[in-house]
Amino acid sequence: MKILTIFFLVLISFHNLFAQNNASSEYGTWKVWGVVFADYFYKTAGDSSGSSLEYSGYKKDFNSFEFRRVNIGFDYSFNENFDGVISLSYDGQEFTTDGKRTVYLRDAAVNWKNIFANSELSAGLIPTPGFTVNSEKFWSYRFIERTILDQRGFLSSRDLGVMLRGAFDREKKFNYYLMIGNGKGARLESNKFKRFYGNLMFNSPDKKITFNIYGDYEPSGPSQNKTTIQSFLGVRFSGFGIGVEAFEQIQKNGANIANTVPWGVSVFTRGILKKDKLSFFLRYDLYDSDEGKAKQHFVSTGLDYTPDKRVHITPNLWLNAYSKGKVSEVVPRITFMFDTR
Repeated sequence: MKILTIFFLVLISFHNLFAQNNASSEYGTWKVWGVVFADYFYKTAGDSSGSSLEYSGYKKDFNSFEFRRVNIGFDYSFNENFDGVISLSYDGQEFTTDGKRTVYLRDAAVNWKNIFANSELSAGLIPTPGFTVNSEKFWSYRFIERTILDQRGFLSSRDLGVMLRGAFDREKKFNYYLMIGNGKGARLESNKFKRFYGNLMFNSPDKKITFNIYGDYEPSGPSQNKTTIQSFLGVRFSGFGIGVEAFEQIQKNGANIANTVPWGVSVFTRGILKKDKLSFFLRYDLYDSDEGKAKQHFVSTGLDYTPDKRVHITPNLWLNAYSKGKVSEVVPRITFMFDTR
């Protein structure tokens, strides 16, 4: 990883030189960008619950200033048909053996645009089509919390593989995504099996309605596999939007073991209180692991102040409650985000 970091620092050093040599063209130049999510948080209720959520491992009264993401990326445009991206990221909980923050390879991909009419081929470590192209974009508050499939660990935002995506029509109202990948996210492959992804999406001509149906399939052995089904509907009004996402994953655990079918529903809304300055958001998720455990109720709400369109200062509340047994986890936060793209 140190070698990768040095390599990217060298690229930054030569960035201006490349740009000067190609000043007359948008092609053949590097674009460097960065994204940061940071918080001050205070866990006012709940103790370590054993859940995999962001704050479930902390005890009551724990508080800290912390980064949840520090991402640096490099976009390169070869010509009108080919471009690529490389990025490194610290996403929280990635540490060296002595407790220092470290980074991992988040993106490394090349895109072949117009491989045929209205279609593009991408290869490498790329975004998966389950939520990154629909619900996450509509939610638009990734810096506050991941969408439900990602948050609950059923689908990674990245995978190493190949994806064909495009539109069935010139207006790009009807879109498709087909992908095959390792199924391990940004981690190394550990078996011979692959994950198969598909997504069909509709966008109304005025972009006010978005709808998709998504599915993926991943075998893991004889009579063992996972099938994920998800759908999303988003509707935009003037300065206002509401989205509904639902999923279930059918886990076939073997010939003599009962299947497990976890599922969840997420409903969220967001709106503008003062144009280009102040917005609000509110989200509620219901999640059932289908393992005989308590259902979980997740709530996220807050106000989003944007002194600049690329800078957000956001007081917000993160809450995860249980239908029985465990104490609700309550975490007020002040979140800071900037994105130079």
